[in-house]
Amino acid sequence: PLADGLRVLDARNLPFPLILDGPVVIGQVDHALVAGDLKVRLLDQLAPETSVWVLSDLGGGEEHVSRIELSNLDQIEAGLRTTIAIKPEPVGWPGLVRVVTRLRAECPWDREQTHQSLVRYMVEEAYEVIEAISRLPADPTQPTDPADHLDLEDELGDVLLQVLLHAEIASESAGFTIDDVVEQQRLKLIRRHPHVFGDVDASSPADVEDLWADRKAIENPMDSLMDGVPAMPPLARADKVQRRAAKAGFDWPDIEPVYEKIQEEISELREAPADSQTAELGDLLFSVVNLARHLGIDSDLALSGAVNKFMNRFRLVESAGPMEGLSLTELDERWEAAKTVD
Repeated sequence: PLADGLRVLDARNLPFPLILDGPVVIGQVDHALVAGDLKVRLLDQLAPETSVWVLSDLGGGEEHVSRIELSNLDQIEAGLRTTIAIKPEPVGWPGLVRVVTRLRAECPWDREQTHQSLVRYMVEEAYEVIEAISRLPADPTQPTDPADHLDLEDELGDVLLQVLLHAEIASESAGFTIDDVVEQQRLKLIRRHPHVFGDVDASSPADVEDLWADRKAIENPMDSLMDGVPAMPPLARADKVQRRAAKAGFDWPDIEPVYEKIQEEISELREAPADSQTAELGDLLFSVVNLARHLGIDSDLALSGAVNKFMNRFRLVESAGPMEGLSLTELDERWEAAKTVD
């Protein structure tokens, strides 16, 4: 029965991503090395005990069909007329989509969620991704703790779940489906990368950013560069506003005036009356974000890293013994000792 359709693949030319959302027939398993490589690819998504049917010499005098576990696929006698067939439960992207659809139908908690009720989870999950990224080395050539990669993988999956839930909720009112989301994003990427999919030249990342902004302006015309700035966390929003202003030339050409502006804002904060201190502190923070932008530093990640560093050092201070009754000088000595551990 082919009620679930049938996918036919070439073992020597498997697609990426490999989508296993129903029955699959894979031909050209004509060598032991091919069978071994195929096993590795399938094990990325399927359990080792998954049933695999090995079809040999179908229609010939030595026709033979056997059933093995996927873990043994590299041990078959591969030949010119060897094909395998599997009927896995949907895994990967299709499997996740089906799971979310079922959760909306059968889980009381998932069923009662709305776009609005899920907002805080989207924000929380995004921040957890940022937290996971902050633990990775800033230099990509440095070794990464596998546990940190696994943590980032897990957190990205949680963000993806939020996307799927919103799409599933929208589909229930004939708004849009996850397929619509994916297709619209595909088309947008093509439109905004004419240097890749068209005949426009872009030789640097700055050229690409200009192209992106130009295409976006055509698609979403605005009366002001300040229009359409989303409700982002304040540091990120400040950075975005400053970048937009810089596009219009409203920016210092070098970094020295940025430092001077920060000193000016500190002086104004020192002299400000109590009812003006909040506004003056805001101006100072805005200027610090501007400095981060000129230095090419993400202010959110920088602040997150500083908070984590403080927490780690404070734990070391605590671990040195009871803190109650210690003078500030004694606590500072512990703090300086904790700094040497970084």
